Amino acid sequence: MDETEDLPVAMWRWPSASEWLTMLGVPAVILGLMWVLFFGTFIEKLRNGEEATATGVGRCVQSQGQTTPASYCPGSWRFSDGRTSSGHIQSAPVSPGDTIFAGEGWAYSSIGPVWRTVGIFIAIGVASLVGTVLIWGSEFRDDRRRRTDELRQKMEHPPESAESSEKP
Repeated sequence: MDETEDLPVAMWRWPSASEWLTMLGVPAVILGLMWVLFFGTFIEKLRNGEEATATGVGRCVQSQGQTTPASYCPGSWRFSDGRTSSGHIQSAPVSPGDTIFAGEGWAYSSIGPVWRTVGIFIAIGVASLVGTVLIWGSEFRDDRRRRTDELRQKMEHPPESAESSEKP
């Protein structure tokens, strides 16, 4: 018979309300700040943008690296219902007649850059949630291990009774 079968094991302890709030609140705060500061505009662009045709394109400015602004071309475009708009066409050089993804005052050479940015937002959100759950899971496992060790130490070294300490 295995000796460990007779040893006590501490019960699993469910997280308290404040611990649940922390586990779910930290990723929510991270995502909320990211939404407000940056990604909300990309979600809106994804929801409100539509295909358009570039009608005029100025001289394109190419990005020179990570620290310079993204590539863009000043231009104008026409939507399928006849409306027109103009502004910077982000992401890559385009020519008149090219199909672009656009809204009022903004455009991208395709929908890809917008989806990529939204995908990054989703990945960060999932990673923050998974990371928080993994950290808390590890904490609860360590807490159970610590409590189990305390239970086992009490069995191995029971407190001496008052009678045994009085005997010479």
